[in-house]
Amino acid sequence: MERYRDQELGDRPRIAVLVWDKLGNFIIATIVLQALRRRFPNATIDYYGGERTREFEEASDLIDARFTLVGFPGGLTAFATFVADRVKANGPYDLGVNLDFEPVFAAVLGMIGPRFVAGPSCEQSLRQMVPPAADRQQQLDDDPDWNRFGFASEYADLVSSQYLGELWCRRVGLSAEGISPRVPVADPGSAVPDVILATGGTRSTKFWPVEYWIALAQRLLGDGLTVGLVGVARARQAAEYGAVPDDDDRLIQAGVADLRGLWTLPRVAGALRRARLTITIDNAIGHLAAAVGTSTVTLWGGSPWRLWSARSPSARHIRPSEICLLCEEARFKNVACLRERKICMESISPGRVYREASAALKPAALA
Repeated sequence: MERYRDQELGDRPRIAVLVWDKLGNFIIATIVLQALRRRFPNATIDYYGGERTREFEEASDLIDARFTLVGFPGGLTAFATFVADRVKANGPYDLGVNLDFEPVFAAVLGMIGPRFVAGPSCEQSLRQMVPPAADRQQQLDDDPDWNRFGFASEYADLVSSQYLGELWCRRVGLSAEGISPRVPVADPGSAVPDVILATGGTRSTKFWPVEYWIALAQRLLGDGLTVGLVGVARARQAAEYGAVPDDDDRLIQAGVADLRGLWTLPRVAGALRRARLTITIDNAIGHLAAAVGTSTVTLWGGSPWRLWSARSPSARHIRPSEICLLCEEARFKNVACLRERKICMESISPGRVYREASAALKPAALA
């Protein structure tokens, strides 16, 4: 196993791509998948993801076969069987691409055993990591803080931005130019409100105060707009995402339609495409709405916005007027706010979001 640096892979390379099963990760990984298809049009691409993104993985035309790593319902036996079946059908993997930093993914890539690797990988023996390359790309890969101010300038010989889609493509020696996220879209099969809200996420430090959501919703409803709330089903919110179901219940009591858990992921994408506007904090719905071209307003607080901000022309981004750098100094590894109050999110007023939303709202005829 060697570091991939544009070595010859043949006319029909076999490629394994490993991605953690957060929706945002899958959405941005589709940029890499498209870049791989553009560079290797005859490639077989197998996707190793997880249960939370399974619906998208199975429906994506960018993926030839997929396996659940995160969630692992079949354990190592199922993994070994899947890899053996894919190798028997197509031959050994030529390239393995790890788009994550979890140590387990490096071990898994070692067990898959491709000829060349991009991203962290153990050797097949699992005794040590594949040796690093002595070049600038390796320096970029190993840099522990891709979100820091000035990062893109430091690596201007390799990248033009800090957008994660570009950095991940660069890891494989590919260009992200002209490529936007591409996700499977299905008809939601039911009515879609004018405005879709998404309040939840995996880190509570990103949450906007529920009183602010209610104030915003009341202004939108007062304008005669229909408003709905999307997200995982209520029963899963606290258990899997750290969200507060009682807060969303208050929003629903204020007149917002409860759409949580109603649709599959492709149908969520279809609903977002049909809506006139999406308002969200930094979460997967923001990435998904921007990916399908919906007017989107995203509220950013304790998140690595330089990496994750959607580059879509339909996306608008609101950052705090009161800056706190504690999350950035902690490299966003903290789940909860590091202060007594979330001064960053509290500094984004409902009035400011309403004004931005009013400017972004698509005319009804265009929704």
